[in-house]
Amino acid sequence: MQALGKHCEWSSSGTFNMANSRLSRASKLLLGASLVLLPLAGCGPSGPKTSSLTGVVTYADKPVKDASILFAPVDLSNSQPGTATTDKDGKYVAITNNNLSGLMAGEYKISVVAYKVPLQNIAPADLARLGDSNLAVPKKYNDPETSGLTVTIDGGSAEVLDLTLTD
Repeated sequence: MQALGKHCEWSSSGTFNMANSRLSRASKLLLGASLVLLPLAGCGPSGPKTSSLTGVVTYADKPVKDASILFAPVDLSNSQPGTATTDKDGKYVAITNNNLSGLMAGEYKISVVAYKVPLQNIAPADLARLGDSNLAVPKKYNDPETSGLTVTIDGGSAEVLDLTLTD
């Protein structure tokens, strides 16, 4: 056994021995319960409050499938970035970067990136040749600073934001 202190030992079998400790029985029980419950402290509805945000992305009157959407907070000190991916019908559900459903209250600038042919299906040598011709939406939407798309999340309620992209 390796002594960790005057009254506690760590055994070679990986157990903690408080037998020689001067802690009261109640203190030992409280310490033991704390050690058991501590890993559960992160479970449950904790973290920042979010509001659900859903919608549909369309371009040229058609749904934009497999688009990546970024929700970039205007004030990073009060919000976290969010993301979403559209399905085959252009529908999306936003999540924060720490996988919480929805977005925190605040103002966001939005970018939408979508490709005609998924990048993983293009040979690396062909990527440079294709350039912007593989974009499924106008290039201005690829950057939250140039897209002109914004949303303000008030917090506490479900929100719907359909993004209609134009040339």
